[in-house]
Amino acid sequence: MAVIERLATVRSGGKLMPDKNAVQNAAIIYKGTNLEEVWGTKPVALPYKLDINAKVDASLDKMIIVDMDDPKAPPQEQI
Repeated sequence: MAVIERLATVRSGGKLMPDKNAVQNAAIIYKGTNLEEVWGTKPVALPYKLDINAKVDASLDKMIIVDMDDPKAPPQEQI
């Protein structure tokens, strides 16, 4: 239903506002993080390798910011 309403809006010359949650979900899938979309900060390239010490190495594969005040915010349904 939402798709039909959005198409009707465009056909009648209206402008569409981007769905912030859809944009954040796309960023998480595409970049592994929604940091830039939420806070406007450029993240480091992922995966990011961390050398903790001589015995421990870590890799940061995803960094996801969750807006706990927005029940529809990604990935709120996974928490």
